[in-house]
Amino acid sequence: MKFLFAVTIFLKIVWAEDFISEFEYGQMLYKDPRGVSCASCHGKVGDGSYIASYVDKDGKKHDFYAPDIRKLSLAEFKQAVSAGGKLMPKYYLTNKESEAIYKYIQVVNNYQKENTEREEESVESNSTLDDNLSLEDNDTEDNKTDNSIISKIFKVDQEIQ
Repeated sequence: MKFLFAVTIFLKIVWAEDFISEFEYGQMLYKDPRGVSCASCHGKVGDGSYIASYVDKDGKKHDFYAPDIRKLSLAEFKQAVSAGGKLMPKYYLTNKESEAIYKYIQVVNNYQKENTEREEESVESNSTLDDNLSLEDNDTEDNKTDNSIISKIFKVDQEIQ
């Protein structure tokens, strides 16, 4: 009986699902792949950011920016990570690690893009609703309050959809 129990536990461990999702793995690596965060230079979503500046001997200021990595292909991304750059260190990531980081960046940016589009649609819809409501007689304070409530309900309804 003990043997059967031990075999069952062993099989569950061997064929168990991953403890973290591929998204979580990519997120963890993006935040700290080898002691240096990708996000510290490339921003939270890979859109690039200011790194540093210096003034040369002629008094001219030079700024360094990390590039936007959101639109790189997987092959370009892997090449950049493995080769390094002027300021970027060379990382020794496995294919699985590089792909997880790349997919994380893609998922985060697709989610951000969808939310931005929804917000823009919501603002346009609310603007149209507000314009239509303002055409009505809005002289009383009660009508102004009703219009505000209707706008809020409309916005929540749009977010649910």
